Amino acid sequence: MNEMTIPTNWDALKEQAAMLVKSGFLPMSIKTPEQAIAIALTGKELGIGMMEAFRSINVIQGKPTIPPQLMLALANRTKELENITIDSNDDRCIVTVKRKGREPHAETFGVKEATDMGLMGRDNYKKQRGIMFKWRALAANLRVTFPDAMIGFYTPEEMGAEVKVGDGESMEVVNIADISDQGIGVRAPAGYKKLKETDPEAAKALLGENFYTKKTAKGEFIHAKDANAGVEGLPPLEDAIIDQQEQLTLVTLAKDKNVAPEALRAHLKENYGINGWSKIKKKDYSDVYQWVILNEADAVNG
Repeated sequence: MNEMTIPTNWDALKEQAAMLVKSGFLPMSIKTPEQAIAIALTGKELGIGMMEAFRSINVIQGKPTIPPQLMLALANRTKELENITIDSNDDRCIVTVKRKGREPHAETFGVKEATDMGLMGRDNYKKQRGIMFKWRALAANLRVTFPDAMIGFYTPEEMGAEVKVGDGESMEVVNIADISDQGIGVRAPAGYKKLKETDPEAAKALLGENFYTKKTAKGEFIHAKDANAGVEGLPPLEDAIIDQQEQLTLVTLAKDKNVAPEALRAHLKENYGINGWSKIKKKDYSDVYQWVILNEADAVNG
């Protein structure tokens, strides 16, 4: 199967990148021809085709990252990966790699390392920590044993991106815009954010499992899964915000009733002075719910 290759002519590359972005076929994170070109050129350095680069390379905090599966493929392609062994249990995973002409090298990642890095509270580490331990240990090992093939790359998860484990233990970056996977993130109250900026570990300790972090162009922000959850040491919210499940309920209801998203947003802006359903207050939830039901009509869309 022939993978689309990168044009050698600069003008042709720019034209192809613009066409691919307009096609809507590329991942949602690639929004401009310039981004597409940067990823394509990075893929060229790794010796992979353009479409494989679009599928595999994610830019996190301004740095390109690659999944651990691609790291292993790059190591295999050198023809110098002599042996790899994985010793795993519930507490840790030890990955040992033997490169031709060199002594075996082992890397360990487990509960201790994940706890020290504040990872054990994440959903993946609760449900599939064996897989997460394995990929972490493997990535760390390959950067040591095959630095010429890895050229300093880290995985998206190592750079702080939210990931999910798919079929065949594949690791994919979560698309936060996809509410079916992530839900609608509610930014934590200002007290949480301030505490996060001054003492991240203290903030996480206060929130327990009631948070996730999201990296943006403006930096990392902490979000509460339920912005109304009571946390000892912080003042209660005066105007509680609807939680994730209530947000999803409204979004789903609007879709089922054929109420256009722009109509709902306009209603919220005009009547409640807010932009989007993630800021609806608990006290207004039932009124908005009823408005969606009563406005099940083509007139709303037209």
